Amino acid sequence: MRARQEGGVKTCGGEKQSPRQPHIRMRPPNATFATSASAQFAQHKSRVGMSLPPCRRRPSSYMSAMRYQLHTSGPDDTQKLAAALSTLRPPQCQPLCLALHGALGAGKTTFVQGLVHALDGGADLRVQSPTFALARTYPSTPKVHHLDLYRLEDETACFDLGLADLLEDEDVFRCVEWPEMAPSALNSLSVVDIFFDDNAEDARTHVVDVRRTAVDLRQKVIDVVVGCGGVAVDD
Repeated sequence: MRARQEGGVKTCGGEKQSPRQPHIRMRPPNATFATSASAQFAQHKSRVGMSLPPCRRRPSSYMSAMRYQLHTSGPDDTQKLAAALSTLRPPQCQPLCLALHGALGAGKTTFVQGLVHALDGGADLRVQSPTFALARTYPSTPKVHHLDLYRLEDETACFDLGLADLLEDEDVFRCVEWPEMAPSALNSLSVVDIFFDDNAEDARTHVVDVRRTAVDLRQKVIDVVVGCGGVAVDD
C-alpha cells in the first residue's frame, strides 16, 4: 500500500498543506450529467458492471433483486435513510463504503449529514461539502471519511493525494461523491451504490444497488432499505 500523504486532507480539527499540488480540474460549465436515478445507474453499469471482481459477479437472474427504489419527499427523508444505514456498524458489522451518485445539488451531502448526525458523537458536528477540500473526516464513532472526487483530473490523482488510502481505513464509514472519477479505488471494497435523482426540487427517487456489497452484508443492507420503503426493481 502506498504511504499515506496527510497533506490536503482536511479534518474538523484543521488543515495541513500538501507539498504536492493536487491535479484537479473544474468541470466545464456546459457539462451535462444524467439527472434521473435510472439514467445514472445505466451510466454506472456501463462503467463498472463488467469489471466487477469474479467473486462478486452473479448471473443476471440473481442480480435482478439487487436494486431497490425508494422515494423521499425532502431532505429530512434523505437523512432518515442515511441514519437507518448508520445502524450497520460495529459490533453488528463493519461500516459501509457508500458510493453516492448524482448531479450537483442532488442531496449527496445532505445524506452524509444524516449519517454523521446519527452516529455517537456526531450530532453537533458541522458537515460540509468537501468539493474544494477533497476530503473531510468527522470524529464521530465510528469516524466518517467524506470524499468528493468531482475536481480530480483522473483517478491517478486519487492515489497520489492519499485519498485512496482513506478508503482503505478500517472501522470507518466512507462516503464517496463522484466515485466514477476513481473506480479502481473502490474495487476491493464492499460498496453500496446509491443513486440520487434530482428531477424535482424536494421529492426525489433513489436507487440503492447492492451488487458490489459483500455477500455477508448484502441482506442487512436490503433489510434496512426495504424498511425505509424500498421496493425491488429490475435492471
